[in-house]
Amino acid sequence: MVGEINQKLYFEDNLVYVSLLPHQGDIYAHKHAFYELVFFEYGLLNHSWEGERSILIAGDLFCIRPGETHLYTRSKGAKIYNCLFFLDALPKGIIELSGVNELLFSKNRVRLHTPMAMQHELKCNLQRMITELEHKSPGYNEVLSMLLGVVLVFAGRLYDDSILQVASYAPEGKLKEALAFLEANYEQKLKIEEVALAHDLNPEQFSRLARQLIGITPLQYLQNIRLGQAMELLLEEDLPIGEVAYLVGFEDANYFSRLFRRHVGVSPSKFRTKKGL
Repeated sequence: MVGEINQKLYFEDNLVYVSLLPHQGDIYAHKHAFYELVFFEYGLLNHSWEGERSILIAGDLFCIRPGETHLYTRSKGAKIYNCLFFLDALPKGIIELSGVNELLFSKNRVRLHTPMAMQHELKCNLQRMITELEHKSPGYNEVLSMLLGVVLVFAGRLYDDSILQVASYAPEGKLKEALAFLEANYEQKLKIEEVALAHDLNPEQFSRLARQLIGITPLQYLQNIRLGQAMELLLEEDLPIGEVAYLVGFEDANYFSRLFRRHVGVSPSKFRTKKGL
């Protein structure tokens, strides 16, 4: 069952609301009439957006549009910035920027990743918005509007940069290609060292660059992809746990179950029984 969020909980004389949530419990499936820009700061969290389930990692950034359904489950000390807003709050001209327009109006569900080196800037702007809401000094709505514009331009540029073709000789280009390979071939028997070498990276360099970009190692990234796919299979298919493990790339079903419990918070069988909630 999908709930409708009452906008009066967040908006009075303001058109922008920002909070930092130390997420400790499930948030049921819901939708709302406003936009929700989400920046995932810390932890591991299972997120479902319009029925597509994934595990978020620190630095993830995306925009939930009005009427779209999403939910969060099985947090492990997760922290999330939620920036809620109406289009009337946007500074003039922001919507015309290609990346911002894509985030706000595209039919595609765009999930960006903020590089580690850029996360501090984003958090500072979001935190300043929270401070403005707390104090409500004269002109706070105007400041919120301007800061929202800054944050959306930041996200739009991140989107534009993510679709640019990077020269193959650039380390970041090689890194993104290697990570994309993990995403496309997660179900295969992969060795991180071999993936690194196949993309002209040595294993140590692959690990270091991945930590700089996404904050976790290539192996952890691969595990997150596999766990996210396992969630889908557990909810959509009536398959034995061992077969689910095998289909997403785990050779050892017991190891899969331990890893699943550690990151998701419950065993695979309980996750299936509770329909992910």
